[in-house]
Order: sequence, then C-alpha cells, then structure tokens
Amino acid sequence: MKFKSTLYIAALLVAISLSSCEKLIEIDEPTNELPSEVIFKSETTARSALAGAYSNMTSASVFNLNITQFNAMSAGEMDFVGSTVFQDFMQNNYDPIVTTRINNVWADMYNVIYRFNSVIDGLSDNNAISASAALQMIGEARVMRAFCYFHLVNMFGEVPLVTITDVNKTSTLPRVSVAEIYNWLASELEEAKDLVSDTYPGAVGTSSRAQVNRSAAKALLARIYLFQKNYSKAEQYATEVINKTDLYTLLPKADLGKVFLKDSREAILQLGPAVMNTNGYTVEGSTFLPTPTSTIANYELTQNLLGAFESNDARRIAWIKESNYLGKQTFQPFKYQNYDQTVALSSGRTEVPMLLRLAEQYLIRAEARSQLNNSIGARADLNVLLHRAGLEDLATNVNLDEAILRERQVEYFCELGDRWYTIKRMGKVDVIMQQLRPSFWKSYAQLYPIPQPARDTNPFLTQNDGYR
Repeated sequence: MKFKSTLYIAALLVAISLSSCEKLIEIDEPTNELPSEVIFKSETTARSALAGAYSNMTSASVFNLNITQFNAMSAGEMDFVGSTVFQDFMQNNYDPIVTTRINNVWADMYNVIYRFNSVIDGLSDNNAISASAALQMIGEARVMRAFCYFHLVNMFGEVPLVTITDVNKTSTLPRVSVAEIYNWLASELEEAKDLVSDTYPGAVGTSSRAQVNRSAAKALLARIYLFQKNYSKAEQYATEVINKTDLYTLLPKADLGKVFLKDSREAILQLGPAVMNTNGYTVEGSTFLPTPTSTIANYELTQNLLGAFESNDARRIAWIKESNYLGKQTFQPFKYQNYDQTVALSSGRTEVPMLLRLAEQYLIRAEARSQLNNSIGARADLNVLLHRAGLEDLATNVNLDEAILRERQVEYFCELGDRWYTIKRMGKVDVIMQQLRPSFWKSYAQLYPIPQPARDTNPFLTQNDGYR
C-alpha cells in the first residue's frame, strides 16, 4: 500500500505557530492535514506545499546548525570547550549507537527529502495546475533534494537514494554507491536547471533569494562536476554563474561584513530565517557567539585555522570575533554577527543562512582551470578573492593545488562542511588529520557511521567500514 498521500501546507501552519513564539523553535508535526489530491488541485495551495517544504528545511537543525557545527569540529576548524559533550566529533571517534546526534542528522535530512519528494510526486502529471507553474515548482524541489543528497553522500558515503514517497518501497532500500549518487545528482540538476526560471520565483528582480532559480541549479551543478572531476563542465557552469552580473557581484573589501546579510548580492541561494520571519539572526549566530552575560565562550576557532590566515587578510578581521573571558583570548566565527533579536535590531542587520554564494564559483573555476592546465586562468580567479581580502597576487611559481586548498580554508571556514568535504575530495584528509590529531585519527573516520536506529528499521542498511 502506498504511504498515505498527504503533505502539510506548512507555510500556513508555520506562520501561525511562529506568530506566537519569539524564540528559536523546531516545527512540530501539524495536527491538521489535507490530502494531496486537494493540495495539488490549486496553484495557491501547491505553492504553499512547496513553501512548507522550504520551511521544513529551514527549521531542521541539520541545515540551520548541524552541518556546519559537526563538520567544523570533525575537520579541526572549531572546538567546543564548554564541556566534553562534543568530544566524539573533536576526536573523530563517532559511534553508531552512542553518537545520537548523527542519527538526528540522518533523520532530519531524510525528513526534508520526503517533503520535497511529496511536492514532486503531487505535481507530476498534474492537469489541475498550469504546466509552467508545475514545472517551476518541480524544478525547485529537485534542486533542493539534490542539495540534501550532496551533503548526505559527503557525510555518510553510500546512502539510500529515496526519490518516491511509498514507504513500503523506501523503508528497505539499500545503500547506493557514491559514484551512482553523483551521476544521479548531475543528471537530476541538468534537467532541473531547465525547469526553473532565471529570476527568483515569486520575487521582483532580486528582492528575495530564498527560492531556487537557474543560477542556483548551475552553481550546485558546478560543485557536483568538480567532485566528479569533470573539470570542463565545472568550469562551464561556474563561468555561467559568475557572468550573471545582473544578479551577482562579489562585495568589496569594505563590505565583507555584509556578505551574509539577507539578499546580499553575493548570495545565490539562502534559506528563509530559521526563527520568526521578522527576526534578523540565525541559529549559528545564537549558538557560536558568546553574549555579554556569558562566563565562557563555548566555541573556539582552532589555532590551526587561525594560522592559515595572513595577518592582513581582511576576512580575518571581518569574519572572526575576538573574545576575552577571565583573561583568556578566544576567537569565534563571526560571519553571522547577531546572536539574538535585540542585537539584530540595534545593528540593523538582517541575517539568514547562506546555502550557495558567488565566491565558491571562483574557487570551483580556479581548481577546474588548474586541472585543465590553465594556470593563468586559475591564478586570475584566486587573485579576485585575494584582492577583495586586501592581499597581493599569487606568485607565478606558487603550487596551485596548495593555494586553492588554503584559499578555500580561509574563505569557507565553518561554512556548511566545506573544509571537511574538501580535504576528503582532494585526498588530503589522512595527512592533514594525522597531523592535527595523531592520537585519535583513523582513516575510516572521514565518514560518519550509519546510525544504528536507521539500521534497526532497515535490515538492508550496511555499516561503513571501521564501525560496529
């Protein structure tokens, strides 16, 4: 029997629940449901269903905090010093039973995927809604689903590829090879990019970047092709996004502190606010930053990360906060500067989580060009980022692989797992982590274990090597 074909009109329900709450929340399952045959009979309610899927993603801890938080600690970018609660991540010593937070990541991710699958399922072969509207919404849902699978495969390796809502078929799906998932991602995004609009849907011009447009699909495609080592395609799509100057521009050195604001010209795709729609702070900001009443800064950037910055790098000044508690100097990520609504209001800053931004496209193209033996073009792309950080051009005899790795480290630190994924993709994880954590590092720890609760419910889920 097919899983009950329902989808929550979460945008409406979220608006109601958020209107009575001034704090960070998680969205509970709504008690009222409408059958999908009712929801997808109207373009208005179908758009509400898609908005509900976006809202589910925004409220999921995996996207508004955990991907950055757990991967940053795993990669040695940041430590938690408030207690020993995150020692498993800081020592790369995860356990499929004991490390329950990994199960939360898995469950959250597949819940979000289910929501987008429901939208795709409800709009496919739907004659009640105009074809153009249905295809736009399907395209958006497919891109967001692909975004989820990109992170799943980088954290867990082989995972089940769930693209339908029939629980009798999905509950026993085996894991799919990493290569097969990447092939699916490339094919999926190639199709989805032609379904979505050039401008941001539901917005006039560039007034909102919290929904997928064609450039978002291309930006994710450029990333996927880089991971597949299809450097020609990676360069092609990165170039197409970079050339979209009517929508995107790298902010200058003086405005580095504005990169992560809502509707930043550097933003390709952002999430809606993970708190009330009227709020201007993020879960990351409220988690990582100490407040004036804090007795300790719980999160600290590591000396390894701090040492990667040149002393005059403007990003170190703009994106890292220095704190001093009881005479101890510590540093925290400061890309998101608001830790509560009072600060957001006084600062005049409206911050929302960033999913895709323009700087990555320069890094993707630089690496692709380097691999295609275009060292001049690769250096030119890196120099664009160096200049806006107030730094000098790369020397002509520089090791481009090392320059790209370092530039990614300082540009994308503590940002959606980029460092953790990069050192694995480039085959440097063992060397780097052995130097950072010689007493703890084991090569198999570059993948998280498949959570035991997931394996208990699906007997066909195998475990990653090295774990019980």
